[in-house]
Amino acid sequence: MRLLNTGTLRIVHFPNPDTRPPYAILSHVWQGDEASYQDIHALRAHPDPLSAGPEKVRRFCAFARAEGFEWAWLDACCIDKTSSSELSEALNSMFRWYRDAVVCYAFLHDVPDRSNATSPTVDDDDLEQNFVESVYFTRGWTLQELLAPRLLFFVSSEWTVIGTKHSWASAIQRVTGIDLEVLTLHRPLHKVSLARQMSWAARRRTTRPEDRAYSLMGIFGVNMATLYGEGAEKAFYRLQEEILRHCPPDQSLFAWGALNLYDVLSVQTFRPRQSDTFEQESTQDASDTGRLLAPSPDCFMYAGDIVPVSQARISKFLGTQLPTPRSKRASPVLASASRFLSSL
Repeated sequence: MRLLNTGTLRIVHFPNPDTRPPYAILSHVWQGDEASYQDIHALRAHPDPLSAGPEKVRRFCAFARAEGFEWAWLDACCIDKTSSSELSEALNSMFRWYRDAVVCYAFLHDVPDRSNATSPTVDDDDLEQNFVESVYFTRGWTLQELLAPRLLFFVSSEWTVIGTKHSWASAIQRVTGIDLEVLTLHRPLHKVSLARQMSWAARRRTTRPEDRAYSLMGIFGVNMATLYGEGAEKAFYRLQEEILRHCPPDQSLFAWGALNLYDVLSVQTFRPRQSDTFEQESTQDASDTGRLLAPSPDCFMYAGDIVPVSQARISKFLGTQLPTPRSKRASPVLASASRFLSSL
């Protein structure tokens, strides 16, 4: 992991997590061309690198330094993206890096202060409206950046603190569907059904199509190679295969799309509103309806209330006693599905 010195903009590699210094981490939405690792590295020759750095980097470092942090991390310039191996390692480690940071600052570039030159009388209602309408809550990578940190402060476009993940939890729940208990750290992710976690990623967008899958690796605790160019669907299929292999048994992963759930083990009451519609992606065709795995996180848009079925209930439905899994991380249903997938 590379960290950025907040006083000098010097980038230093800390390979051992046990000797890594405390650091602050930035969560943000990219705006055009962000400063790269090479851009910051080139500032070494400048007599005052901090004053010459890009504005977002400078202001983040100044903000973190004022809070007592000598070291900080932000994705744009702390990853050498010219190295495919370093990029892949970073994407597989990012959830852990956000979780291990002392504090995360989520920069909302489109949320103004309560008082500024253009809007001198922004009251609490206006602030909340601006907050929930921020593009931050529509992007793919910011989902894990919102879930992973233990302590997260939201900062406005002027770099002033406007609240924490805990203080904004109710508003975040309304706009994202993420459980209040998850946001306030009273419920761990592994206690939430796979379908519900996938529903949080529906409608979110990423610049590179494969990132819709890669941005979810840490949330589900799986690792896989990042292969840009493979396409969004293939990346998402691979993600689900890894989930099947490594996550605890949860059949809700198969409860995607416009399914008639009353015909599928009566998993749980599912009553979409009459106005609800499910639009398949343009890359899908009629043959997708027979697939076991979903082609996109959007397929879980209305699956947030789905929970896994107990083995006892499956046994009762099938009229036979299923064998007890040898491991907590394996089940007859998911093991069969995994074998089926590997044969394709």
